[in-house]
Amino acid sequence: MGKSSAVTTQELETLADIVSRVAASRSRCDRSRRSVWRAWRAGLLGRVHGAMKPAVRPYAGKVLVGIAASLLADLERAWRWADELDELIDAAEGELAAVQLQRAKLERDQQETAKRLAALEHELAQARARLVGVARRRAATSLVLPAQKITVGSSIQREVLRLLAVEGLGRVWRIVERVLDSELTGTPNTARNAVNRLAERGLLADYEQHGQPVTWAYKAGGTRRLVQLTPTGRQWCQAAFGGEPVESEIAVAARRHKSVSHGIAVLETAHHLAAAGYEVENEPGAILAAEDEPWRARAEPDLAFTLRGEVWPTEVQREVSPRVVGKWAKSLELCGRLALVLYHEEARRKQQMILFEARYKLPAGKILLSSIEAMEGGGWAWEELTTPR
Repeated sequence: MGKSSAVTTQELETLADIVSRVAASRSRCDRSRRSVWRAWRAGLLGRVHGAMKPAVRPYAGKVLVGIAASLLADLERAWRWADELDELIDAAEGELAAVQLQRAKLERDQQETAKRLAALEHELAQARARLVGVARRRAATSLVLPAQKITVGSSIQREVLRLLAVEGLGRVWRIVERVLDSELTGTPNTARNAVNRLAERGLLADYEQHGQPVTWAYKAGGTRRLVQLTPTGRQWCQAAFGGEPVESEIAVAARRHKSVSHGIAVLETAHHLAAAGYEVENEPGAILAAEDEPWRARAEPDLAFTLRGEVWPTEVQREVSPRVVGKWAKSLELCGRLALVLYHEEARRKQQMILFEARYKLPAGKILLSSIEAMEGGGWAWEELTTPR
């Protein structure tokens, strides 16, 4: 007789050992699923041990077929999980590669930005050094110009000329203020006398427009002098301070604001706002209803300042009239807030009354009012008007 095809107990025990080793190996590799592998081992061993009973031994082949089918099903699921894992790994590697590329690009951009910033800081340091050098350079007391010799022995007079040539000042009261700040003298009259002496010597003169001297005042009876360098004064300053004198602040303000009086009023307002601690923007640009449609409604304030984190467009107004209410309405509509600075307190009170009477015709918003007269007096505060509509 040939060999028996019946399954022996030793073969079943060998199969049980294999199942136990596989379960133990997977439990060590995948500790989070240890209970799953223990249940898998227990199920298969129960079926193997059941086949060892003499009564069941003739049917051991069917048991083994069931175990093989179960193992194949588990293997199929494992392959499917492996395929899904490979796809996830591929996707993650692709995303990681993209992130690494982006990181490399950002690092290159950061390096370029750092280089540009270092270059700009270097240029700024050089510019500051040049400016400090010009500001602190002691002007020669004696300079020879064509066909004449001009000596400026007074340190106060030299400081006055420097303020005009290097900083562009032209308002005599601000020049006097700066001379006092320099501690070259503690007497305002001494500084004013230095301005007069330089005018007598032909180095500076009254500011002129259309051939006539121009002065400035924010109210009647308070005329203030404006000056500029003469051609001789410009030559002296160029030789003394080592550079072409800058354009006068008066000319710049008059060109920007269409008149000398209005331009000086804007300069004074900016000065007082800065002295009060506000951050001032001297060229705020136009406020547009739509950035991409510059031809639509727009407002062009004289300057702007920041109050409690909000930027307030500011208009400096001389004439008081109901006709300008429409202009202020446009600013309120575009920005929701507006600051008005009048020349003097009487004008401020009149304009405030006009706006109060027209408040229901104006867009909803807030209007702050003050005057150059109040600002100059010190301890001033804004008058606030709310338009309810």
